[in-house]
Amino acid sequence: MRKPKDRDYVETVDGLFFCLTGYLHPPDGYTAYPKYAPGDGIWSRDGVTYARIMRRYHVSEVRRMMEELQALRPEYVRFCPVRQIRMTFVPKRLVKRYYMPEQRLSQMLHEGPGDELEAQTVELAEAVSDGADVPVENLGVTGSILIAIHNPKYSDIDLTVYGVRSSSSVREWMRSGGDGVVEKLRGRELEEWCVRRAGMFGLDRKTVRVIASRRWNYGLFEGRRFSMHPTRTDEEITETYGDRTYRPIGFVRAVATVSDSREAMYTPAVYRVEDVKVLEGPREAETVSEVVSYEGLFCDVAYEGEQIELAGKLERVEKADGSVYMRVLVGSTEYPNSYIKPLVDRP
Repeated sequence: MRKPKDRDYVETVDGLFFCLTGYLHPPDGYTAYPKYAPGDGIWSRDGVTYARIMRRYHVSEVRRMMEELQALRPEYVRFCPVRQIRMTFVPKRLVKRYYMPEQRLSQMLHEGPGDELEAQTVELAEAVSDGADVPVENLGVTGSILIAIHNPKYSDIDLTVYGVRSSSSVREWMRSGGDGVVEKLRGRELEEWCVRRAGMFGLDRKTVRVIASRRWNYGLFEGRRFSMHPTRTDEEITETYGDRTYRPIGFVRAVATVSDSREAMYTPAVYRVEDVKVLEGPREAETVSEVVSYEGLFCDVAYEGEQIELAGKLERVEKADGSVYMRVLVGSTEYPNSYIKPLVDRP
C-alpha cells in the first residue's frame, strides 16, 4: 500500500470514521481526528446512520474531541514523543478498513456512479482533469463520499489532487475561472463566510476578505459546494516519523517575509520565511526559518516576497543529523488563537 496521506480515512472496529491529518504517522498507527460515529445524523450506509463528531474546522474543536475521547475512549489518544503533544490517534490494531480517495474515485469512474451526487462528483472530476490538463488518476474524492455514507441532498464534494505539478495546474485553472464550470462564493454567502471565520479565528474583516479572495480551492459546481485539496505523492513525503523531534518553547507573535511558498498549498502548509521581527515572545524566534499551519484557512494565502504577521507555538526542531532550526506552528491545541495574516493593502 502507498504511504498514508492527508485526508485518507480509516474505519475502526467499533464503527468510528477517522480522517488522517498530514503525513507524519507513527509506525503502529495514524495521526487522525474522529469525523463520524454511529448516531442520529443525516449520513447513512447499510442501514446505519452516522452523526458528525467534528462540528467545525478549528483547533478548539480538536481539543474538545480529544478531551471527550480521553474520557470515553482513551485508546484513541496518546502522547507523541516526537512532537511532544497529546494527539488523537488510531492504532492499526483497531483499523477495520483503510480508505484511499483515488481508489474511490476510480471505482466511480469505472463502475458508474451510484446516485446523483456521485454522478456530479464524476462530472466535476472529469471537468477538472480536462480543464487543468491533469490525469484523472491524479484525483480522488474524500469526505463522506469516500466512505460511502454521503447524503445526496446535503453533502459537499471534496476532491483531492496528487502531486505538486497537478496541484499547481489545477490551481491555475481555478484562479483563471475554471472555464466557467465552477464559480466562487459571492454576495451574501461570501459575506456570511467572512463573518463566521473572523469570529472563529479572531481576525479583522479586512484580513478575512484577503484570505477569501485567495482561497482558490473552494467554490460552487452546479450549485453545490466543493473543495480541492492538494496532496503529496509518495515521492514528496520525505520525512519519516522520528527523523526530527519537535520541542515546544512557547508562544510567539512576529512579522516575517515569505521567501518560499511552494509547499503552502498542502496541509500542513509550509512557508519558508526570513527577516523575522518578534513582536511578542522569546527573542530566539528571530531565527525562525519556517511557519507551518495545520489550520486549512491559512493554506496558500501568502505569496513570496510578502510580509505576514504570524502567531503560534515556537518550536525547536532537531534533525537526525544533529542540525537544529526554529519554526512556528499554527493550529496547535495549546494556542488555539494562532494565525497567519498577509500584510497587504488589498486582496
